[in-house]
Amino acid sequence: MHGQHAFRSILPYKYFTVSQYNKTAIPLIHNNFVQHFQLGSTLVLMTGVVVLLAHGAGAPCSHVHMQQWKKQLQGIVDHVECMDYPYLAGGKKGAAPKAEKLIPFHSERALELKKRFPSSDLVLVGKSMGSRVGLMVASCLGEEVSACICLGYPLVGINGSSRPGPVLDCPCPVLFVQGSKDKMCPIPQLSTLLKSKKCTSNAHSIYTVNGGDHSLQVNKTTLKSTGSTQQQVTEKCTEKMASFIENAVLRSKK
Repeated sequence: MHGQHAFRSILPYKYFTVSQYNKTAIPLIHNNFVQHFQLGSTLVLMTGVVVLLAHGAGAPCSHVHMQQWKKQLQGIVDHVECMDYPYLAGGKKGAAPKAEKLIPFHSERALELKKRFPSSDLVLVGKSMGSRVGLMVASCLGEEVSACICLGYPLVGINGSSRPGPVLDCPCPVLFVQGSKDKMCPIPQLSTLLKSKKCTSNAHSIYTVNGGDHSLQVNKTTLKSTGSTQQQVTEKCTEKMASFIENAVLRSKK
């Protein structure tokens, strides 16, 4: 179990955890979710949900930003598994191949995780390239994937052209966590795409990080003007992810 406190529930599902951000919170059990109220904010810690976390093109899951997101996700779901693509696994420093070539490996790891947790909902979370591959995998695996979360989606390629295919084709709900200053995914362009009649799902949504770049890091000027810290920005993203996963899982049960 992840987190410093674990409790066995008397309800049909197995466990819930209390993350380091909620050590003093009182849990209120509702359906398959445990809501913690603390300092005016709400975090939902979900049982029966597992996450496969994939990195971006340039750095493996050992990178500080990936470890940060892993830690955040561990506070809201049962299990988080990081996945390094073969070209970076084991300390390798290879160049990233085309995203399409990573689909078989990503799919295999997703199915392995689903096999280990057959009664759990599988959520694919990815940073940049890992999120793009995740959407392709979700299209391939269909109902095996309950939802996807994209942490800085690379809608625009290196040559400046838009790559709408994975966004339009993904059948499950997708949350795009996007920095307002991310040149690889202009939010107006993404928003227009999600409203397109060609979009397979109407359950996609965008959460905008004001002043955030492609790595969702906010510049000091914006942080100062808003009276926030980067940690607070990250925690707000986590709250949004928790709410999104809750709604997506409930949707998959209907």
